[in-house]
Amino acid sequence: IAILIIVAYHSLTVRLVSWEDDSVCLKVLRTLLSDCTILFIFISGYLFNHLLPRFSYKSYLKKKVKFVISPYLVMSAPAVLFMILDFNIIEKPWIYNTGLMNKSVLTDILLLEITGSQWYHFWFIPMMIIFYLLAPAFRFVANNPVMYYSIPVILIIAFVVGRPADNSNPFQSFLYYLPVYMLGSFSSQFHLPVRKVIIKYWYFLVILFLFSSYIIFSGNIRSVSLFQKIILCYIVLALMIRLDHLKAPILEILATYSFGIYFIHMYVIHLVSWIVSFLGLGFLKSMGIFSYFLFLLLVTFISYLLLRLSKMILKDNSRMIIGC
Repeated sequence: IAILIIVAYHSLTVRLVSWEDDSVCLKVLRTLLSDCTILFIFISGYLFNHLLPRFSYKSYLKKKVKFVISPYLVMSAPAVLFMILDFNIIEKPWIYNTGLMNKSVLTDILLLEITGSQWYHFWFIPMMIIFYLLAPAFRFVANNPVMYYSIPVILIIAFVVGRPADNSNPFQSFLYYLPVYMLGSFSSQFHLPVRKVIIKYWYFLVILFLFSSYIIFSGNIRSVSLFQKIILCYIVLALMIRLDHLKAPILEILATYSFGIYFIHMYVIHLVSWIVSFLGLGFLKSMGIFSYFLFLLLVTFISYLLLRLSKMILKDNSRMIIGC
């Protein structure tokens, strides 16, 4: 679900659909979908705590290098080449305005990879590396649950600091998402009382979500999205608990391929956009919300097909190369 929402938002930013400038649908979608990386961060914190009984810092870092950093370097390489070779396929990122670039090819590659600025969505990995390195601190918090009382204070700090413009600062991003990660860990550690509360007050959470969404929609107060998406995390969690008895094969497949979809989806979005233009199918962009969901399904399906084909070829090495 989290990766579908992220793909859905990025499909908006590339403007696969020719929206009217004052489109209500576009504004509603932006309100609902922006900053949904929060769901990914919440899940990361939840799973970290869930797996703590088997935690070994050395083994943990080895797995992150093998299954996160390795596919990141591989899957971001084409975007780095686009930048280094100046293909003009995608816009130059913020780092080209700092005066640090164009000193040498090696320096440029290192700066792009370290900052995650080589393309729109890769900023996520350098930030997550900070979380990985601080894993012992999060284990300490879990072993001393009184530390969770700091979450409201950290949440206020995150709200004030905000998310960095253009995702240009991994450390600021870390601070912004820190309370979300801790909430995920807390929700896993105290899953029984959390479960009771969110099931009992599920409708109240929906009302809060709609109210915060209205604030963002009407006043463009984007910083409220931090609270809005945290509420959404618990709404989705409650929904999953309620529907746990149901089989969802499509979601299970997407879950298996979710990290690979994260790496590849921006390439596929641009590929679909190019194919539509090349084949003269521009009319497909002009049908509003119908066009949007058509392209979203197409991007998701092509991403899945490419990843499945890659897994067949790469076999046991696929997780190290494509992330799934």
